[in-house]
Amino acid sequence: MVQQTKKLDTWGRVIPRKWALCEQWLNGLKQKRKVISLCELKSLLDTNSSTLQMSHQDFLWMLKFFHEIGDIIHFDEKDLKDFVILDVNFLLEIFKCLINTDVESRGKIARKFGKVWQDYEVDGFLEEEMCLVLLKEVPDFKAEEKDILFKYMNQIGILVNIPNAGDEKLLYVPSMNTLPFQLEVFDDYNKSSVVCYESNFLPDIIYHRLVSEAITTGYFGEIASDGKRCVYQNACIFQNATHFILLGRCKTSIQIQIVCQEVDIDKSISINALRNLSKLIKELQSSFHMDIKFSVGYLCGQFRFLNDYVDFGMSSEEVQEMCVKSFCKKCPLRDKHIIDPQHLLSFWKEDEYIEDDSANENQHHDLFLKFDYVSEKLTDKHEVRQLCMLLHEGLPVEKLTPFKCLVKWMNQYPDTQHLVKLTEGLENIGRKDIVENLPYIHRAKHTGSVENVTLSNQNIKKEEVEFVAEKASAAYYRMGIFLGISPNALDEIEMDKDRVRDRMSSVLKRRNFTRQEICDGLNYIQRNDVIKKLKAIRK
Repeated sequence: MVQQTKKLDTWGRVIPRKWALCEQWLNGLKQKRKVISLCELKSLLDTNSSTLQMSHQDFLWMLKFFHEIGDIIHFDEKDLKDFVILDVNFLLEIFKCLINTDVESRGKIARKFGKVWQDYEVDGFLEEEMCLVLLKEVPDFKAEEKDILFKYMNQIGILVNIPNAGDEKLLYVPSMNTLPFQLEVFDDYNKSSVVCYESNFLPDIIYHRLVSEAITTGYFGEIASDGKRCVYQNACIFQNATHFILLGRCKTSIQIQIVCQEVDIDKSISINALRNLSKLIKELQSSFHMDIKFSVGYLCGQFRFLNDYVDFGMSSEEVQEMCVKSFCKKCPLRDKHIIDPQHLLSFWKEDEYIEDDSANENQHHDLFLKFDYVSEKLTDKHEVRQLCMLLHEGLPVEKLTPFKCLVKWMNQYPDTQHLVKLTEGLENIGRKDIVENLPYIHRAKHTGSVENVTLSNQNIKKEEVEFVAEKASAAYYRMGIFLGISPNALDEIEMDKDRVRDRMSSVLKRRNFTRQEICDGLNYIQRNDVIKKLKAIRK
């Protein structure tokens, strides 16, 4: 336990003496108050003693530290940041109360709610009225604090407030659900391939948090219904138009599949579903102190969604390296079958940029290069904030790189004249130097820019890929943009791979690039030193 504790970021951290005094004061306060507003807590702290007074920013940093070491619970997020849970054990008592369905101790409640209580023991759904009756048994629970408590419990995956449930104000406790998932219902449906997110560590709370976010955000559509809501112990079914999105977990992987009764699966639905799943998983990763990693892969086709005997199939990299149909490497000899990599990927991947005579595609690619140029030149964070505010106030400047902010803005306003608006914004923040160079930023300028490349039209070899990945790994994203890989595809690579070297390797293996294209890309990211060595590999 001591060894694991020493691995925490907070171990050995030097904190202000004032924080230690505040911790003692908070321990006394939590005996009287379990939940408190941020403003009231700051006011009480300031009036308690002059030695405990601090700036508002220092106050928030202190709360963040106490949250990280488990003294309190405070999420600096919308709808949560205005309140603090002073007593962590208070939430644990609430959770214990919700999952205690012993008839002897809950006889009156069970008899009062009858079938509703019986259903709750099976599917985990309960009406708010019954939930409040249960929670009255928790010492210090106050009904007027229920809304903020429900929001906090939703954040940590204990309880989910079901949206669009009408007047019944329905809640869901994921850990109570014991319903088995039956895939046989979809035997006659058209199905996509199965994408797996395999983790080195997949506790129940991760999946429960994922279900909570999937339901509340509505990213995958509404919960499907078959007389009852299609939420099971290890799977959820969402309905999006005429398609069903299956989201579930095995022992070490989270899986997703799209099914429908139509001839073809709508790629926009499957691509958006996978993108949203990647986004949710990435957010979950960042919210946990422990190092939770996911690897993306595909079931080979012999195994079905949530198969009991296999958690993970072929990695995303293995599938992408298969240029043609070939035998499955995962299945034993007696079960050998042919895999079509294009079929596995076709449901989830956007069409890559292909250089041709299409003016629209060239302009689209050139716009990304201009975004990249702007991002490289805007090194002052204040200027980045100013530009993003001028383009769209809602851009998450603190969370995304300048390039990703510009792409997000472009996607949110597809009909906008992006280059015109970007130029106006840059002029407004006084960066006419960038504006003057924008017309000269385009792919054609760099195509064939490196001369005397031996065997220039031959595809780059595996050992050359690894060489470039090792020497120029830090610029994997810019290299990908130059090579025409979409930002969405690059985000998927970031999700798949943790090391920058592996990310650059995935970028270079995305298509069969020629030596000339790779050298042009290296010239774009200003790595002429690598170009010289790459040329020397094959003279």
